[in-house]
Amino acid sequence: SGLLASLISVGRLLRAADERRALFLCEMALVGYWLVLPWSLSALSVVATSGLVTLALLLLNALGGVLVGLQFPLSSRLHVMAHREPRRTAGVLYAADLAGAFVGALAVGVALVPVLGITGTCLFVAVLKVCSLLLFWRLSVGQLLHMPGTGWRQKRH
Repeated sequence: SGLLASLISVGRLLRAADERRALFLCEMALVGYWLVLPWSLSALSVVATSGLVTLALLLLNALGGVLVGLQFPLSSRLHVMAHREPRRTAGVLYAADLAGAFVGALAVGVALVPVLGITGTCLFVAVLKVCSLLLFWRLSVGQLLHMPGTGWRQKRH
């Protein structure tokens, strides 16, 4: 039974690491997206074919939507693994998603684009994503070493 418990613990740790890695890569992709977006928009401004511009804008929007959309299920799985409360996870993450969308829409539309312009706003969001990436990385190191049910414990100094 000890071997079975060890296998289950290692399996949980590896799944959590895979979820964290996927979320980390998604965050990195979003940083790249926000850094490349101003250049892409500038390149599209010189294209004379409106159909091509429309298609490119749809694809850029879809790419951003897919990258952001991947974060919710990954975050949900990580939260459930850590807290083992699916209902609480759904409520907490949904509330955070709604609050973030509300604040983000107001900040971008009312303050950031009028003051910084589109390029400045994209760069500002890229910096925010780098900050969230660093915070996520920092928190992940500690959580990987201390997960309930894995037998792993973070050393306290």
